[in-house]
Amino acid sequence: MRIIVEPIQSLIDEPVRIKVLGLQAGQFVIIQARRTSQNKGIHFSSRGEYIANENGEVDLALHPSIGGTYQGIDPMGLFWSLQIEKVVRQDNSESSGQGANCPHEIALEVRNADNEVLCTKNFKRLWLSEDVVRAPIRENGLVATLFSPKDGIHVLASFF
Repeated sequence: MRIIVEPIQSLIDEPVRIKVLGLQAGQFVIIQARRTSQNKGIHFSSRGEYIANENGEVDLALHPSIGGTYQGIDPMGLFWSLQIEKVVRQDNSESSGQGANCPHEIALEVRNADNEVLCTKNFKRLWLSEDVVRAPIRENGLVATLFSPKDGIHVLASFF
């Protein structure tokens, strides 16, 4: 059994295809997504409940969730239905420095009706393309962030 996530790394607003292969026809499974905030203080989770098709597959773009944090056919349901699972108090003095641009690391688990983990898959959702450079600007009272292409080509816009 295996989980396919395509693409394995994508921008946060790009669609993701999630499939589970190698199940028994008619098998009930739970697909759970988990994510932890950058500082590890907030844990999010979502889940969908599915019945594998005659080929032993679940494709979130084709098969409906029959329970969980969302229902129906929605390939992105596991993302928009993420809910706070727990909050952990901690010292937030250490930070990666990426702030809101920190990638979302998502862990998927496929579980059977007895809640046993059958397989897992990790992947990332990025806020910024790797082709974009982020530069903070703090000059003469101006507080801004410039996002520009790595290749150095800039688009100049004029406002009148």
